[in-house]
Amino acid sequence: MKQILLFSLFTALFFFSTPTWAAVDYHLEVQLHPAQQQLEGTATFSVPQFADRQFHARLAPTAIVHQVRQGTRAINYQFRDDRLSLQLINDDPVTINYSAIFNDPVATIPVHTEDPSFGISATISPVGTYLSAGTAWYPQISAADINYHIRISAPGNTEAITSGRRQYRYHDGAFSTSAWEIDYPLRGLTLSAGPYQVFEDISGSVPIYAYFYPESADLAPTYLKESRRYLDLYERLFGPYPFAHFAIVENFFPTGYGLPGWTLLGNTVIRLPFVVTTSLGHEIAHSWWGNGVWVDFNQGNWSEGLVSYIADHLFEEYNSSENARSYRLNQLITYANLTNPINRFTVQNFIYRSDRPSQSIGYGKTMMVFHMLRHEVGDQIFWRTLGEIAAQQMFTRIGWSHFADYFGAATGRDLTPFFSQWISRTDDLQLQLVQTTQVETDQGWLTGATLKQNTTPYQLMVNIRLENHQEQLTQTIRLNREQHEFSIATEWRPERIIIDPDVDLFRLMAATEIPSTIASIRGSTKLLAVVADHLTPVPAARQSLLAGLRQAHIPIISVEQVTAEQLSQHDLLIFGINDRLMPAAEMDERLKKLLSKEEDGATTCAEGVGVIVTRNPYHPERHAAWFVSDGSEHVVSVARRIPHYGRYGQLFFADGNNQLKELNLPTTTPLQKFFIQQK
Repeated sequence: MKQILLFSLFTALFFFSTPTWAAVDYHLEVQLHPAQQQLEGTATFSVPQFADRQFHARLAPTAIVHQVRQGTRAINYQFRDDRLSLQLINDDPVTINYSAIFNDPVATIPVHTEDPSFGISATISPVGTYLSAGTAWYPQISAADINYHIRISAPGNTEAITSGRRQYRYHDGAFSTSAWEIDYPLRGLTLSAGPYQVFEDISGSVPIYAYFYPESADLAPTYLKESRRYLDLYERLFGPYPFAHFAIVENFFPTGYGLPGWTLLGNTVIRLPFVVTTSLGHEIAHSWWGNGVWVDFNQGNWSEGLVSYIADHLFEEYNSSENARSYRLNQLITYANLTNPINRFTVQNFIYRSDRPSQSIGYGKTMMVFHMLRHEVGDQIFWRTLGEIAAQQMFTRIGWSHFADYFGAATGRDLTPFFSQWISRTDDLQLQLVQTTQVETDQGWLTGATLKQNTTPYQLMVNIRLENHQEQLTQTIRLNREQHEFSIATEWRPERIIIDPDVDLFRLMAATEIPSTIASIRGSTKLLAVVADHLTPVPAARQSLLAGLRQAHIPIISVEQVTAEQLSQHDLLIFGINDRLMPAAEMDERLKKLLSKEEDGATTCAEGVGVIVTRNPYHPERHAAWFVSDGSEHVVSVARRIPHYGRYGQLFFADGNNQLKELNLPTTTPLQKFFIQQK
């Protein structure tokens, strides 16, 4: 993930059981009072005929219910926790008058948290308002179909936005007011408001809005332009856009939410240069997958992996096949670094991202499942079938079994075993190339090998590539047993054999091919922190880095205390350097020049903060990281951000800004073999 985590939030609402009834007309009037962190609301909705006249709604437990009426008559009610129980007296519409204060605290400084909502579910303030559907900021009723008519007023220049078709917006000097109508199925309403400037565009028949703070207004044209491009792309892939508008809304804390008809991006997020070309498209793709076609959470959350594939991965693929390959390789590396037998779980058990390891499963591994599916069925069937699912299942819940049925019908094959092995197993695929042979024949060369699975066998489609400096040949084999012998004839002599050269399979990488990165240290289950004697970051920076790496509990000892045995038995996080604890030859020369310079015989840091991760010099299968600083005033804020650079192995910061970020690429793999040429 990037420096600021972006994700999509889907709120699953669970209501008290009521009968299924026809379309409900629901009128909601809301007045926001940001200075008091309060809203006043009036909800009026039609009701069905009930045998026992009992009716229930869900409302935030902190709300105050002032009155409940049917028609013009007040009726009895009980309000306990978040359950509002009504005793109906006739078939007239019900009106609920209520008010509520929402004041979840918003951190003024960044904090280390795995919670992508930063613990904020509902807050009203002069800076901004965010009311998530899950907080029940309005009376929520259970019905098969609800037509919402929403009117929102707020003082001054505060503009509000929610889902649906915007009927109007106006200012009368003292208040701004907007009205919205929703005539499609919706699982819950989220509302945002703030002192926005509003910009507008259109893509075909789809209105596009940008609700930006004045200081970000210069970005609105770019976001509108890119939104048009993404909407056009996904309409061509999956059919008509399913909502009444699409809006990019700036938030006052660092979110990246995908909501029905809009995305909510934090003010620190929205200015990141990569967001408009990557994450914006990810959130728009959720309009079809997750917010449009809903997730049956009983079978696991497939939407984050699918959207990662048809957005993040697809954008890399449009740039180049090598970019896409690198993206997939990074997913395997991240999974290997952050998961272990204790925290791994099946894809079908993924519901939402609770931390980085769960993200590597629900986003990364699931993304690879869809990539392997595409290779299994072919491009034409893959994209056509996704379009059929979108057309036929919009606003319904589907699970993995639906994907198996649809793609099975499209191919005329039973694809249940394919899906089952990838979504229901935690014993990950491990592959090894063994017993390679090469023999000269009358027709050329015969290259043979055995491909071994070190787990219960998966059913695989595996690409095998033979190459030399002039020629290349790729063949595909089916593999469904523990060991599979194969041979490939060529007229020319191969110099190398590579299994899965384009990283099309999801597998657990071998220790020798996992590069040393920030994520390697974060994912370590046996980490030791050592405080060296110079270029040592201040204690606050050390503590901040450990907290961000989720390693705050590990032992910290001084360089004088550490033993050779401890150094060899642990992954290492070394604060500073000395002659004993230097990465020496493993350190990249360019980074070494940035990190250190000689002054009067002493080594000092070159005006900043640096991190390098290498193999542990005391144990080649473990990792070691050096975190060094010249005492820069920015070292604490840099330490807080370092964990967000998880895929990198070399970092340098000057004046608090990142100047260098380098990947450490794997150099060995059990899936390739070089053949020695005979002289």
